[in-house]
Amino acid sequence: MNFLLEQIIYFIINFILNPVRFFKRLNNIKILPFGRDVSKIEIISGKIFKYYRSKDKYYKNLNYYHIMKKYDFVPKNLYINEDNYLIVQEFKGNLLKVSDLSNNIIKNDLIRIFDKLEENNIIVPDIYPLFFNKNVINNLTLMNNKIFLIDYGSILIVSSIECEIFYTRLKKYYNLI
Repeated sequence: MNFLLEQIIYFIINFILNPVRFFKRLNNIKILPFGRDVSKIEIISGKIFKYYRSKDKYYKNLNYYHIMKKYDFVPKNLYINEDNYLIVQEFKGNLLKVSDLSNNIIKNDLIRIFDKLEENNIIVPDIYPLFFNKNVINNLTLMNNKIFLIDYGSILIVSSIECEIFYTRLKKYYNLI
């Protein structure tokens, strides 16, 4: 099923079941229960269980993990299960909020992450606010004043000029420069 259609159905069902609860959850969202590549996400005992939609998406994520695992802002994979397309990662907090960037420690950590990705010519194109809650930044989490990149399934390896343009725009977008 189309990812966008799944999101719409998910929102409609949750709205119909309990509209007040639905709007409160959207306003105070901490995790997303699914993603473009992931059909289900569960958090159990300090671990995040990601069930991938297909073999291709599962292996794409594993391949990108091998590129990204050297960075201290990427959670470690703890367990993989090829039969269920399951990857278990360290849980690294709740989704980062734009309002969190008023804290200079957090703001500087995000700048450091952007600079490190730019230095290595890696673009993560989907680290913008969620379309249904502009205060929540997709694919970045916060734990103990440290930011983590929890989804890198759409990374692009590009030229240094493309990278510089992308991260300069992103830093301006988040008022980091």
